[in-house]
Amino acid sequence: MKVFLILFFLTAPISLLAQSNQEKLSQFLANKLRDSLLLNVKQHQELYSINLIIEEEKKNVRSINEDPFLLRKRVQKIENKRDSLYQGVFNTEQFILYKDRKSTFLNVTMPK
Repeated sequence: MKVFLILFFLTAPISLLAQSNQEKLSQFLANKLRDSLLLNVKQHQELYSINLIIEEEKKNVRSINEDPFLLRKRVQKIENKRDSLYQGVFNTEQFILYKDRKSTFLNVTMPK
């Protein structure tokens, strides 16, 4: 039993560090929106899930080696879904504020 506990406590921190870039970016963006739009916990969790889905889709598209023009077009098609997905999470005031500040929210540089 002691061995199991020791192994658990040694490997748990490693698994926390193993977050993918998609997870980090999704969390960062959800946190930024939470702080700016005063989101509740449920809204924050839903945004994280939406962001993760979008980032995973973009990663999958980028993994296909194709013409850069087609790649940009496919990534933009994925990004265009963001507003309609967010609209189901935000209340009216939050969505209007999001649309007004959208460029500052989505043009993110993640801290290292």
